[in-house]
Amino acid sequence: MGVSSLISALLGNMLPGPGTLYRSQSLSFARRVHVGDKLTVEVTCREKRDLPVAALATIVRNGAGEAVCEGEAIVEAPQTTSRRPIATCRRSSSITPTILRD
Repeated sequence: MGVSSLISALLGNMLPGPGTLYRSQSLSFARRVHVGDKLTVEVTCREKRDLPVAALATIVRNGAGEAVCEGEAIVEAPQTTSRRPIATCRRSSSITPTILRD
């Protein structure tokens, strides 16, 4: 379940950000993850529901780009913006949060 904590950290700190209420998360684990593996968390907004609720697709990929965990998160986005800087994960030197923007 350590992999799922990366999703929670991303949702609570970056997307949508501080103040996010995590309502639910469904997960499906496809591959093993080992200590030292480099992982990338991808979050995509699938559906905007009645404000402030959103359904998000979540995928965690290993260094080879293979999906190790997939699911859906239902969150309640904060209604106000935060003026504090975006937090970074410092739990391990092998975890580096990355935000991909188009």
